[in-house]
Amino acid sequence: MLDEHRLEALTLAMAIAPGVYVRNRMFELFTHPSVVRARTRASVLRGVVRQLALASDVTVEPETRSSAITYVLRYRIARMRMSRVVDLTRAELSAIRVLGAKAGLSCLPPDADDRACVDAVLAHLLDLGGPSDLAGIAARS
Repeated sequence: MLDEHRLEALTLAMAIAPGVYVRNRMFELFTHPSVVRARTRASVLRGVVRQLALASDVTVEPETRSSAITYVLRYRIARMRMSRVVDLTRAELSAIRVLGAKAGLSCLPPDADDRACVDAVLAHLLDLGGPSDLAGIAARS
């Protein structure tokens, strides 16, 4: 079974490098419900980065919920008459900041800890040994 740390690492890996874990090449991996959830969450993170290019009134506020800190990202896209609220973990917020910097966004600049946070989370994938080991574990779950 994949633990929460590895699933968060898989989510960030799929958000940062979407071509690494491809469903057509790793079909067994994507039969596991938690991996499907990670893929969906990665898609949400990439979508947020795309939308932030058009956004205004971007805010991030930490909130404590059941002893865990959640970061609430709020923004508006006026020409689409849309506002969005997204709850993020610290690692997801860091990933959005890192991806946003690569995309040239200035609304959520990364701080010194963001890249280190993303790297630390992605390091949990190394515990498995690589994509083929991850697929094997998911298939046994």
